[in-house]
Amino acid sequence: MKENFLFIYGSLLTPSNPFGAYLMENSTLWSKGCIKGTLYDTGDYPAAIYDTASPNLVHGSIYELGPNRHDIFKVLDEYEGFNEDHLESSEFIRCECEVLAGNEVKICWTYVYNRSYVHLPAIPSGDYILYKKG
Repeated sequence: MKENFLFIYGSLLTPSNPFGAYLMENSTLWSKGCIKGTLYDTGDYPAAIYDTASPNLVHGSIYELGPNRHDIFKVLDEYEGFNEDHLESSEFIRCECEVLAGNEVKICWTYVYNRSYVHLPAIPSGDYILYKKG
């Protein structure tokens, strides 16, 4: 069931981020994974563009959400600047995507960038944590 899984690829991966810590305390790491698309650097955080035709991959983790998933989404939607009633003004949009986890494809929610990215530098590795270490 897709609403039970969330794919994250950026600042939520770090436990020092209060929202990342909240997610980790209220869900279970299911697997590493990646989506087809491109990862960009906005300066303060990464932005993923999901594109099933892309040869590029965005790397991250899949979390299984518990019965309180609606509460988790409420907190994370606010952090990600997602407003379901005002998609045009949302910085990120929560959408379904196919996540590659080993030999399996899992349907997960993820937050994708909802602004122009043509001026943003791409992160060639598709791995935000590796990029930040570099």
